[in-house]
Amino acid sequence: MSGKFYILGFICLVVGIAVYQYRKQAPQSVEERTAIALRKIIGNRASSYRKIAVGTNANIDLIISGVALLRELGVTEQGVGKECSEVNSLAVLEECFSYFMAKGAAAERAITTQELNAEIVAATSRLSDSQHFLGGNAALVGLKFTKLLPEGQVMLCGPVGPKLKTLLPEGMLIPKSCEMSGDENHLILEYQRHEKWGNIEAPVANRFIMSHDVANSALSTLESFIEETIAFKPDLIVVSGFHLLDSQDEQFWKKRITDAAVGFSRLPHSVPVHLELASMSHCSVMMAIVEQLFRLVNSIGLNEQELAFISKCVGGIHSDMTTVKKEDEIGFYSDIASWILQEYGKHGRLSEKSRLTRVHFHCLYVHILVVLPQHWSSNEASVSKGSWTAFSQACDTEIASSDKAEIRIPSEFNVSLLSPNTVQFDSDNPISVVPNDNIKLYISPVLVCKRPLKTVGLGDAISASGLLYNVFNE
Repeated sequence: MSGKFYILGFICLVVGIAVYQYRKQAPQSVEERTAIALRKIIGNRASSYRKIAVGTNANIDLIISGVALLRELGVTEQGVGKECSEVNSLAVLEECFSYFMAKGAAAERAITTQELNAEIVAATSRLSDSQHFLGGNAALVGLKFTKLLPEGQVMLCGPVGPKLKTLLPEGMLIPKSCEMSGDENHLILEYQRHEKWGNIEAPVANRFIMSHDVANSALSTLESFIEETIAFKPDLIVVSGFHLLDSQDEQFWKKRITDAAVGFSRLPHSVPVHLELASMSHCSVMMAIVEQLFRLVNSIGLNEQELAFISKCVGGIHSDMTTVKKEDEIGFYSDIASWILQEYGKHGRLSEKSRLTRVHFHCLYVHILVVLPQHWSSNEASVSKGSWTAFSQACDTEIASSDKAEIRIPSEFNVSLLSPNTVQFDSDNPISVVPNDNIKLYISPVLVCKRPLKTVGLGDAISASGLLYNVFNE
């Protein structure tokens, strides 16, 4: 009997060796070659930043299935989505969720009343798969920094309540002036690729965020953040949360943006300041942010919705384009990101005294870093790290293969719609470097996670990772 086991064991060993040799000799997929190239560019670099201040929004994310929540609320599928600027009824929630789900686009909207918010929150409590996580752009950026810089110091100044404090890493510094007696809650309605709501099918996995926020939407910790940051003496500053002013009346948001401009002007020019944007629906608020705050920061981070929205609101380049062909998307994104830097950046046409020298754009399948190269170095490593983070965090793995990831960047694409400049994608040399007058563009593919475990906070993690690998030169 033992002889049979030996024979069986020998056969298994031979088969195992044969499979290993086959895999070893089999040609690598485009995803595997891209992963190897990106990891090689990133290398074993160490960040030059050791003390980082982040603010000003923090909350608890209640993550649920968007489709399951709508069913629990008893909402009926209408079949056609419609964009909204705020959620003031369950009918509007259904329309707005459907609109963005059909596009596979991330969005964030305010719930207008406490009564509606309470009804929705009550429905989430009846769902068995609801989960509580750390949330808020600033808190999520800070969390990523603590993971990437275990030896560094990260200070978070946002409205941190008692429950939220238990979700934060022990080493993260929370000034007393930034603590609150209660917690803010945001609802994250996630959906998976190919998930259906009526006749709507999601093209990619993403989320729709909504909240009835008080402290964050008032930027209640803004002044504390400025004072604590100056005292902390960081070597990198990251600010977010201004999109939440979208739900406020005009008099209020005008004052808070002016307050922010006064505060930003007090920050030392030797320390890079990054402004992370998020989904908005009111042009007047976005215009004020662009015109008053862009010139006071060194870097901005944004996705495709925010990029196109800026151009639309200020009447910028390609603002008249309602549809963009797939093969033209990268050129469309590159043109607007470059235009922002040329208009509002250092030595730009509209803000000669501006500090802005970096724009980090990220979407599902491509990232574009646009910089004034004399002010930022290690740019290929920066855009590569952000791109790699998009995959590794979404899939929760550091191993990329064709069964886990896919490359969606076109094999050939235009880097601008203004001039004929076509690039062939090369998985062995995946970063395309494109000079454009006094700026440079670094275009990176993204290994798109096929089965993402979590999408919320991905943009914040991407921006944080990219920043750590970029070296600022004043």
